[in-house]
Amino acid sequence: VGTPVAGRLKAELEGVCGLFVNTVALRHRVDPELSFEAHLKEVKDTVLAAFAHDGVPFEAVVEAIAPARSLSHAPI
Repeated sequence: VGTPVAGRLKAELEGVCGLFVNTVALRHRVDPELSFEAHLKEVKDTVLAAFAHDGVPFEAVVEAIAPARSLSHAPI
């Protein structure tokens, strides 16, 4: 799953008009043995860990993974 982030990592960009959005890739596996509450905690931890790296451009993540590319589906 991918989620958009603001992309305004530098203070000087706060007052600038424009679109600075980046996409953060999220990867999570559901463990059927976990309670719903435990699952939500894992999702929260995954999201917060991904947001800690929101300055990495999505395209750089795709290039690092180097999946087979096709216009018929999302890159990762």
